[in-house]
Amino acid sequence: MRYEPAVMILLEDILSDAFEYHNQLDTFVLGCGLNSRSLAAARVKAENKAKQSKRAYSRAPKRFVVQEILSTFAVVNGANHEFIGNMIQQILNPSFKGVVSNSGVLADVQRLDEHIKHNKKIKEDEETQKAEFRRKSKEAAQFEQEKKMVDYQKQKDLLREQFLGLQGISNSQQRGFAFEKFLSNFFEVESLQPRGSFKIVGEQIDGSFIFQHNTHLLEAKWTKDPCAGAEFGPFVFKLQGKSLDTRGLFVSINGFTLESLEALKGKGTKSFICIDGSHLMMSLEPGQSLTQLLEALWRKCSETGNAYFPVGQL
Repeated sequence: MRYEPAVMILLEDILSDAFEYHNQLDTFVLGCGLNSRSLAAARVKAENKAKQSKRAYSRAPKRFVVQEILSTFAVVNGANHEFIGNMIQQILNPSFKGVVSNSGVLADVQRLDEHIKHNKKIKEDEETQKAEFRRKSKEAAQFEQEKKMVDYQKQKDLLREQFLGLQGISNSQQRGFAFEKFLSNFFEVESLQPRGSFKIVGEQIDGSFIFQHNTHLLEAKWTKDPCAGAEFGPFVFKLQGKSLDTRGLFVSINGFTLESLEALKGKGTKSFICIDGSHLMMSLEPGQSLTQLLEALWRKCSETGNAYFPVGQL
């Protein structure tokens, strides 16, 4: 931190002319926190400066001493900052004015007082503006967050209507396509970067999405009866043919048979988790999300080895 030149000039003039004797100047600066070693060094420099002057000085003028002191502490930090601040505080103290008779010094003290107050007002105004900017920024961010939450829930409400409307589609093939479209829309709302159904050689993939930096392949089933598990094997085969980090999400609207889930428990490392229609409905409720569901299911799967947990156990 550096004090403004105007402040340093006023300090020089005041300190140079306020004291009649050198020892009075020394007493003042020492009382403000200047250590005796620094004062002695400043006086040595001042005496050398006086000797080099064309004027015949018997002793360095007080101004020379003051200049050396201020030049040493013009760039201030820590204790140095405290020293300059203490000097300003003492000079502006009414008791200082009471012992000074020099009208020029008193005028400089008045100017210093006005300058300090002006700078203080500027800093206070700047801090007020900064505080107001932070407040408005916080309010804007909060408003934007609330708006996003409202928009997010509106999108989920539309998805809920879309999901409930699927039950009215009697054609199973059309309902299956519509179900895949619904899931893709849901993944999009949840910022999971979905991809629609696609084919590769020998395989039909119902879709994919990204969750926690892992690509998840989608297997979506809307059948009248719970899934009996016959599709688990082919789905595992699809996952095993991909990268090591590829995972899967198996969605069966009407759930899974107990036999299929029991058989799945003994299949080693789980590369996919299972959800049903009740999981989707829960994720569409206010305060819930599909990402929260997936995170909870994958954690339970990692802890227990089970790929499916009913809503009541979450």
